Amino acid sequence: GSNITWSTGATGNSITVNSAGSYYCYSTNGCGNSSNSNVVNVTTVTCPTPIPGSNFSVCPGANKTLDAGAGYDSYQWSNGATSRTISVGPGTYTVTVSKDGCFATSAPVTVSYYTVATPTINVLGALRFCQGGSVTLSCSNAASYLWNTGANSQSITVGSAGTYYVTITDGNGCSATSAAVNVAVDPLATATISGGGSLCQNSGSAAVTFTGSSGVAPYTFSYRVNGGTVQTITTTSGNSVAISVPSSTVGTYTYSLVGVQESSGSICGNSASGEV
Repeated sequence: GSNITWSTGATGNSITVNSAGSYYCYSTNGCGNSSNSNVVNVTTVTCPTPIPGSNFSVCPGANKTLDAGAGYDSYQWSNGATSRTISVGPGTYTVTVSKDGCFATSAPVTVSYYTVATPTINVLGALRFCQGGSVTLSCSNAASYLWNTGANSQSITVGSAGTYYVTITDGNGCSATSAAVNVAVDPLATATISGGGSLCQNSGSAAVTFTGSSGVAPYTFSYRVNGGTVQTITTTSGNSVAISVPSSTVGTYTYSLVGVQESSGSICGNSASGEV
């Protein structure tokens, strides 16, 4: 019988080693030691730990590309991908790489979304106004602004009916869009005066009629008689109202239309002219 002795001092038919070096063995029996066996050289490989990054934030809806680095034999990400790089949204990721039979795993990498505040529009004035008016719309603070009108200022002044909103970009380069505001513009009312005529004394009466248009009834008309103080009269149905002028008193009576006001939400008034 014989016993096997290894260069490490271990005995037995086999040994397991985890250090670089040269290994051989010899046998011993009653006659002495045998010659040394052939030498086996064992080397170890250092497998660098991959570093795909630390923690990242991206804009909502965007992905972040994580790179495990070049030079490895294989890649295995925690999401199942086997490529060197992955493009991912929010979550925590690790990657295990191999090099010459050696494996190493990265520290966890967390990807999250930036918090992006939705911009608000502050209204300076009324959102419904008469033709010729305007309202100023101002956005909350941001790095940059783009209104759907094309303007890029923090506030805009508009005089036309329509829907308005703004898209902002914050300091992280992330964008968000405000809720829309609706602007309504009511037209200015117009008016005419008609009627009158010549009458004999005590022969009846003449009618002076005021008629409004381009607005919402009832209409209120302002007028003067013979240049006197301003008086008003309002329609009770439809767009017109008449004043009955009696013939009991001899004279000339000139009715002059001064203005008109309609009854929409904006209650738009307008100057008017004409006389009978």
